[in-house]
Amino acid sequence: MMKKETREYISAVTKLGLLKRAQAGKHTCRLPLGYTKDADGNVIIDPIIGPKVKWLFQLRAAKLTLRQIQAASIGCGLRSGKGQFLQISTLSSILKNPFYSGFVRSGDILFAGNHPALH
Repeated sequence: MMKKETREYISAVTKLGLLKRAQAGKHTCRLPLGYTKDADGNVIIDPIIGPKVKWLFQLRAAKLTLRQIQAASIGCGLRSGKGQFLQISTLSSILKNPFYSGFVRSGDILFAGNHPALH
């Protein structure tokens, strides 16, 4: 069994590493839908899925409801990374995610990302 102090130390080091990545503009978790990496490991907009995700933001800007956006996303064949149609809660999370605006988050703090904004 790991001692409490060791677990706390590992947790603190991990959190510090994630904070440093975010401060450097790097993503700290799995890439959101619509993004991929190029051959050099740089985050880029996925040429197939990215435009469809961008379209979701355009639909929201046009004042469509989440249910209407969900129907449109099903109609265009947009699916999650697991191959499922997007749930309303997933759409809401996508539309609120600051990564799509070019930011990375560490806790409640936003940093300018070094990836392209999708909208």
